[in-house]
Amino acid sequence: MSRAFGPSVLIALFLGSANLLNGQQPVSPTSLLIGALAGMGGSSIQTVTLAGSAESIAGSSDDTGTFTGNCAMNGSSQLSLQLSGGSRTENRQVTNNIPTGSWIDSSGAQHPMVQHNLYTPASWFCPVVALSQLVSSSSVNVQFIGNEQKNGTTLGHFTVTCTPAVMTSPVPTLITHLTQVDLY
Repeated sequence: MSRAFGPSVLIALFLGSANLLNGQQPVSPTSLLIGALAGMGGSSIQTVTLAGSAESIAGSSDDTGTFTGNCAMNGSSQLSLQLSGGSRTENRQVTNNIPTGSWIDSSGAQHPMVQHNLYTPASWFCPVVALSQLVSSSSVNVQFIGNEQKNGTTLGHFTVTCTPAVMTSPVPTLITHLTQVDLY
């Protein structure tokens, strides 16, 4: 099971590569992701703002409301949730290749984010920005897992793991697991 930001993060990328659809192993998984990014207009996008309905499920708690998400190619993001049970805002940024972040609760109190939660892309909610950050990083390992069926469509499954610039844990296997993002 992959973990990123609590639940698994799955980014749907429809890759039109004949190699993937024919079941052939691609020469370079990273080059295929770069091609997918180009197909999504990745080089022309600098910032993205998303807004919509949100549902937060934590154990037996099920809360609904709205969200606003802002992300930028420079690695910064802000995700604000306005739920019936209260609000929460998460701010993340990258300075000198070191990710930092905090979250603000309903009472306005600011809390630092745990370091291992900062190792995956800050813009996980915006596939084009997240993919751009992943393929431009020198500390990622991209693997092609194989073709899989998702909702009746054959998709290429890639796993991306990161090696953080600042290693705060003596257990690299755990850090690799915590940074894993699955791309389809």
